[in-house]
Amino acid sequence: MSEPINFGVIGCGVIGPWHTGAIDAVADARLVAVCDIVEDKAKALAEKHGVEYRRGYHELLARITRFMAVALVALGLAAQVRAATAPAGGAPPAGGAPPAGAADLPERTRAGVMAMDETDYYKSPDSSTLGWGESYVLTAYCWMYEATGDTAWLDRIVRRADVMFANLSPGDEPYPGWRTLRYSVALVETAADSGDGSQAAHRSQATIHADPARIYDYESGSKVTGHEYELRVTSGRTVEITDTTNSERIAALELPEDGHITQIPGVVVVIEGKPQPGDRFAVKTKALKPLEYVVHDGMILTPIAKLCAAVVGDRSLEAAYGAAARRYLQIMETQLLPKWKRYWRDLPDGGGLYIAQDDPAQRFPGASLPHNQYLALGRTHIALYRATGKATYREHAEKMARFFKRNLRLAGGRYG
Repeated sequence: MSEPINFGVIGCGVIGPWHTGAIDAVADARLVAVCDIVEDKAKALAEKHGVEYRRGYHELLARITRFMAVALVALGLAAQVRAATAPAGGAPPAGGAPPAGAADLPERTRAGVMAMDETDYYKSPDSSTLGWGESYVLTAYCWMYEATGDTAWLDRIVRRADVMFANLSPGDEPYPGWRTLRYSVALVETAADSGDGSQAAHRSQATIHADPARIYDYESGSKVTGHEYELRVTSGRTVEITDTTNSERIAALELPEDGHITQIPGVVVVIEGKPQPGDRFAVKTKALKPLEYVVHDGMILTPIAKLCAAVVGDRSLEAAYGAAARRYLQIMETQLLPKWKRYWRDLPDGGGLYIAQDDPAQRFPGASLPHNQYLALGRTHIALYRATGKATYREHAEKMARFFKRNLRLAGGRYG
């Protein structure tokens, strides 16, 4: 057995655990440390895997003998596959006969990718699971086909893609999609309320506010019910809390000195001032909303679009994969890509990018997406151009690349 490759993961939030789990599943890969500036997150993930944690990434890099940026490779296998199989001076071809060096593909790499057959991310309708789990499996299968020319890897993609497309569901948009609650924001609205909706009749000058009114934390947000509540001061500092949506009494408590009330699921509200008996306060909550994301669609669709491009570019694949490729292209071109058109923005400098939906449940409604998110769908555009030859895909990809390049800055002899 060869020496294990040591891995460290920088970032222990939502995506980090996907990578640590994937590293654990690969033969001869070993997770040795994780890192996050939020120490509690780093500690929790480290304890889950029995490894060390650091707050600074320099400390993490010093701990491992070989580092790969796991956010940029599929389960840590990309560099192995390409280094072992690429012809001198070039990358592995996109299809056709096995390239030179394919016979020397490390068996541990082949076995590691084949082990992904046991994963079932593709069965989930959740876009987060598909985007940060299944997409890496499909990408690894693509690389293995590019490296070996073995169509068994295409069979794997088709088998899983058919299930994924069958799980598309309708939503607010006039197009189907995959959605997730994972990144949406739960909302809280508060008001002093006399019972008939008129603030003027409120007995005291006491006020109420949510802390916070926008709940970004998924664990807390997932507890928010979407119900409405009434807080009524009955005597002294006693507050009764009623879920008015289902007429259920939640609690009766003495108002704490700091005014914080935590009995409403997932929500913290604060009453300030000196409430008087008869005062009523209204709390309206909005539960997490399933949303679609550009980055997830890009991660999911790129390897599928690459399969379509491979089939179009190799006539020998038509009989076995032509029907599937045409079916996938039809779904992508008429349903999945068009829904993002309204969120595309051309920029005056010849660049372009996608923005987030203007929905209060979005973390940053209407904001320009981060580079890694819009570029994920940019890779899909490149693959679709290769599959269809349609100039619009190439033009969009070029605009995104142009915008990204113009945002690079040279610092310390490196771009970032």
